[in-house]
Amino acid sequence: MRTPRLRSALAVLGLAATLVPLQGCGLTQRYASGGSGGGGRATLVVVNRGSQSVYSLQASSCSDSNWGADHLGSSVIRPGATKSFTLTPGCWDFRADYDSNHSNGNERIQRNVRIGAGSSWTWTVG
Repeated sequence: MRTPRLRSALAVLGLAATLVPLQGCGLTQRYASGGSGGGGRATLVVVNRGSQSVYSLQASSCSDSNWGADHLGSSVIRPGATKSFTLTPGCWDFRADYDSNHSNGNERIQRNVRIGAGSSWTWTVG
């Protein structure tokens, strides 16, 4: 759920045309290369070093008990691939699911990741 404070922060950022907003959690996928997050943004970089594709990526604030929406949509993170996401600085929990049906528990979870404004955090899965 987005708070008024988060909505204001996202509006102030004026996300560039190279950013595609995703629903929930203030997480945005970045398709353009280059640029480290600045000011009121932080960056999550997901590196898939495994032999399976990541079919789902979910994020929630550390204080939220729900995972929320899949931020990959119809795309996947293939073995050897990397995807970057811009997010609101703070404390995050992340979940990567290797099962396209999301039913067999083949997932990786990383909790309590603190990412500051203007900084980047790399999560290597697989």
